[in-house]
Amino acid sequence: MIEIERKFLVDECLFFNSKEYNTSKILIYPIYQSYITSFIRLRRICIDKIEYILTIKAPFGFKRIEFEKKISKKLYLKLIKYSKKFLLKMRYKVGMFYVDNINDLWIAEIELKHVNEEFYKPEWLKEEVTGKKEFYNYYLAEKEDDFLSW
Repeated sequence: MIEIERKFLVDECLFFNSKEYNTSKILIYPIYQSYITSFIRLRRICIDKIEYILTIKAPFGFKRIEFEKKISKKLYLKLIKYSKKFLLKMRYKVGMFYVDNINDLWIAEIELKHVNEEFYKPEWLKEEVTGKKEFYNYYLAEKEDDFLSW
């Protein structure tokens, strides 16, 4: 599947005081991610129940190939041993946006149907960072030693 995604920095104060945050049905949940390579990741997501997901995503940019598959806890625990980097983030699902808090860095993502699709840009969106590697989760993830020291 092809994923078309744009990423933006978020003004945290404007986000929490926005009409979208205060009037929308918001879903908030933790995501634990680990990376075997820069394009193979494991995720543990807890919404109504815990789910384990294997994702392959490549390359970096706004248009990427993405493959996701739910896996068993047993397979997840086997594969996580090969992970080299780890990330914990809180995700806020607000309308069409996924807003992630990663160590006080706030990043919004929106998935689009096509490259030139128009969409509503709330006031809390700041600079677009689509394609800037330093704002992708793999580069924000920490090495195992740093993560385990939390």
